[in-house]
Parts: sequence; C-alpha cells; structure tokens
Amino acid sequence: VDDPDANILEPKYIEELYRMDERIRALVVDGDAVRTENYTTVSAKAWEDAELTGLWSYEEDKKDDLQNKCFEFGPECGQASILQIFDSDERVIKGLSFKDIQTAIDFWPDQTLACPVTIASGKSPCIDATKWVSTANKDACQNYDNAQDRSDCRTAVALYCAEACPEDGSSKCKDSGCKDLGLFYAGINGTIPRVVYSVGTFKVNTVASAGPDGINKRDGKTVSANVLRGAYLLRTTEVFVESSGSNEDPVADAWEAKALCELGITSEVFPNQEDCPGSDLLDFTASFARSFTDEFGAAIQGDISALAGSFLGIFVYLAVFLSACDPVHSMLGMSLVTIIIVGTSYIAALGLGAYFGLRNGALNNNIP
Repeated sequence: VDDPDANILEPKYIEELYRMDERIRALVVDGDAVRTENYTTVSAKAWEDAELTGLWSYEEDKKDDLQNKCFEFGPECGQASILQIFDSDERVIKGLSFKDIQTAIDFWPDQTLACPVTIASGKSPCIDATKWVSTANKDACQNYDNAQDRSDCRTAVALYCAEACPEDGSSKCKDSGCKDLGLFYAGINGTIPRVVYSVGTFKVNTVASAGPDGINKRDGKTVSANVLRGAYLLRTTEVFVESSGSNEDPVADAWEAKALCELGITSEVFPNQEDCPGSDLLDFTASFARSFTDEFGAAIQGDISALAGSFLGIFVYLAVFLSACDPVHSMLGMSLVTIIIVGTSYIAALGLGAYFGLRNGALNNNIP
C-alpha cells in the first residue's frame, strides 16, 4: 500500500486482494501454443510425453478441460494467503467489516476443527455455539467429540444459516458455507471420524505483518498490518530443452509471466506497463521461479561476457609483453598459470568471505 499509515487489514484491501487472486486463478495457458511460439526445438512427441499439451490453469476445471498446474496437498491446491482465513468466500469477503476481520484473525490460531461456516463473524457458531444454543458448550463446534456437542453444534449452525443464508431467498446469502453442509451433517451421529474435520492452521504472522513482531496488537486483539504475503505452489512438469541444455517447465514459466503481469509486474514476456496495470489499491512485489531471470538475466549475461573478455585480455597482455618470440622463452604456459592463480584466488576469497559472514556485493564482480 502506498500510504505508510494505511491499515492493510481494512475490508477494502482484503476485497481487492480477493479480486486479484480471482484474476490469477482465472489465467489459462495453452501448452501447445507455448511450444509453437517459444519451444520449436522441442519435438511434438517429447512435448506430449512430458504431458505439456492442452490447456492449463492454477486449478483444474473439467468443465472447460483445464488441467491444474498447482501442487496439491490432498484434494486442495497448495497456497498461503490471508484469504484462507475467510475461506476465500466471495460472499463473506464482500460483507466484511473490520471487526469481522479482527474476530477471524484472532480466532484463527485457536481453531482446531475446520468450521463449516465462516469464523469472520461475531455470531459464528464455530467461535461460540452459545450465541445460538444457550445450553451448549461454547466450544461445541471445536470439541465435536461427543454426541451432545455434535448435536448442539449442528443446531447452532442451522440457526445461524437460517439467518445468514435464508432458504426462502428473503435476503442474499452471506456465507457460502451454508450451501454445502452435507458432510458436516453426516457426521452428527459419529458416522464420520472427527479427524475428517481437522484443520491445519498457519501462523497469521506468515501472511500479514507490520514489522519484526508481526501484526500490531493491542490488549491481545489485532489492530493493524501494512504488509500481506502469499504464495502459489506449482507442480513441476519438465521437458528437456536442447537449446539451453537443461530441463525446463515451459507451462509454469508461461503461467508465472501472466501472473506477474496481473500483479502489475512487467517481464521480458510483458515488457510494457500499459499491458500490466495491476491494482489501484495494492502494490505487489514477487519472487517467482522466473523472477530472478527476468530481473537480472541480461545483467548476468553481460557480466559473463565481460569477465571472459577480461581473462582473455590478461592472457593476450601477458603473452605479448612478457614473452619472447622463440618457443623456449615464450612463457605462454606461465601466462596461463597466472590467470588460473588469479581465478582460484578470487573464488577462494569469496569462500572465505562467506565463511566469516561477509556480505557479497555486485561490485565484487569487478575485482577479477
């Protein structure tokens, strides 16, 4: 966020993050087009054998014949984002208040079971079942380990959903979790093990922070943050590219280029900022697999040629000015040994610097 005093946990920023996330998830890469445009040296058979053909998106969509490129943990795509605290539910996110956000973030570390409805509400039965069933245990939906707790939790969820998502359509549904309670209700009599509902929560400070100590808190409650962090995990599908002499993942590379563009970050594929407007509310930085090459590729290639040229220049200088024309006193071998000593000394110095914790900088490339 450009404004240093802005609180990135405000509803408008969470909603904007969701909008950007949806745009990234909607990206589609045509594997066959990638080969035709950029990898013509790879044969069609090798491309097919590597399973790079067809259309690819972050998540699978059988209706549109989209294959998923994400790395899966069980049935779910691997991802880290504060949006997971809100179940990435558009209905919930668009109705958030700051108090709802505060409630969800503060409860998140204490959550032991996956809640069928949102925790971003002071009325959530998963936080306090007594708000709907006065005789229930407050943690009935988190304990969920005996028939009474299960029955009370189910009743509390039903009453909550009757208000948040009325079946008669008298108002818009505010929680998509109320639309799919089949598995949750099926386990009420103990027919489904408790472990099915278990949830693995991440530390909130890994996805939101205001500095070294993480999110700003006051009296144990979330107050503010100015940075959000997220991650998209891609599975590797590689093919050998003869021109580079290495295995590459062309589909992942193309998907990352499109994702960077959606975030407003240009690359060698999308060099013009006009094509990659990004967000009006959020500023993004990224560290994708291709980011290092996009940022420093040209500079690295330039350094390599300059370094090789400098060694060649040293060799020519030594051969011309220190050598005689006859084969006995030419000292060509000595010139080569001198260059090897300089190179190995430089490498050894870098190693010693790393051992003693000295930082390596770009200026060190000029030493040889």
